[in-house]
Amino acid sequence: MKFFAAAAAALLAAACASGALDDTRLAPAGLYALAAPDDLAALAGARRHVLVVRHAKKTPGCNAADCPLTAEGRAEAQRLATLLDGVDVAARASAACRTSATAQTGAGAAPVVHQMADGRADGCAALGLEPGSRTRVQAIAAVTSSPARWTLVAEHSDTLCLWVAAFAGDAGGKCAGGALATEDYGDIFWLHQDSAGAWSLTTLEDAFGENGPG
Repeated sequence: MKFFAAAAAALLAAACASGALDDTRLAPAGLYALAAPDDLAALAGARRHVLVVRHAKKTPGCNAADCPLTAEGRAEAQRLATLLDGVDVAARASAACRTSATAQTGAGAAPVVHQMADGRADGCAALGLEPGSRTRVQAIAAVTSSPARWTLVAEHSDTLCLWVAAFAGDAGGKCAGGALATEDYGDIFWLHQDSAGAWSLTTLEDAFGENGPG
């Protein structure tokens, strides 16, 4: 981890000096420190970043819109926030409490929410968030055209891979089957766009999970 952190810091410093990154506030060092050295150049040179995560752990067996995060889940969301410390992040999420709370804690701002499923108008009453008529397809289109350099999206195990496919196509890995496994928590699916407009995926496994770094 110390080697990765040092490599990330050196590359970010070089990117900032060269103008590839025009503001150090746009470079969350904690996140880059988790990337493999071979991925750092592409990540640091990317012009846009979309971080897609599954919500942190929720109350077991609860699947309603208002299911809260557990204490462990709240700790996971806080670890996500630590990784993004110092960066300006636009937040989006499914309207469920578990996804909305994960995005709000991680980004430090209330997310723009979309429907859990098409036609579902319910949202997280505890956070005062309602999706209105905004569908997931519309949310993906909005992020695609957004000028935000960094966006955090919190989703569900069976919807997260829709975002990955929309940006990076059939990226395989944990999304090979179209959905995450039940036990998959804490991963960051880091979508990044190069100067030519092409999107790629880097997966940081268990980046903010209970068994993750730090």
